[in-house]
Amino acid sequence: SLALQEEGDNFLIFALINILNINAGQALGIFIASMFSDLRITLVVAPPLILPLMIFSGFFINTESIPPYFDWIKHLSPIKYAFSGFALNEYTGLKLTCSDTEWRANPTCPKDATGNVTKCFCPIERGEQVLHSLNLDDQLTILENILCLIGIWAGMLMLAYCSLRRIIHSREAKRSRFSKDDPAP
Repeated sequence: SLALQEEGDNFLIFALINILNINAGQALGIFIASMFSDLRITLVVAPPLILPLMIFSGFFINTESIPPYFDWIKHLSPIKYAFSGFALNEYTGLKLTCSDTEWRANPTCPKDATGNVTKCFCPIERGEQVLHSLNLDDQLTILENILCLIGIWAGMLMLAYCSLRRIIHSREAKRSRFSKDDPAP
């Protein structure tokens, strides 16, 4: 057994965060695609724009390890808010137990008959310890992460709309210049 949260509300929160993360990611992709009128340019530009959002989201690199000059990137990443929301949803209030292979020795453990220190210490017994190791214990709440995902989703769709309007306006201006230069018979 994985000893995960088995409550229905935890599953519903997980599903909501997952849906919002998918929608925010799609909106980000639509915005990037709408910035360029040529698909080939979009396919070249998209990976270098999305990769930093993935790397500095806290999933691949602990947020404490991010250099200060790159720290601002994580705030633009829907992955950061989804990962944080998932972790808070799963680990808050979770009680963990160690298997036989996970027990560790420390100086307070008793010694066995041969004088070796026995393994009597379980390093992680509560989900809050996992959150602390991920530097998520003093970050946003689940609701705040959900609201950030909604904000990124809506913001990216609005930016995509503005970008598409700019492209359409540019094409219409070119067409009107072309029709003025070529008088009708």
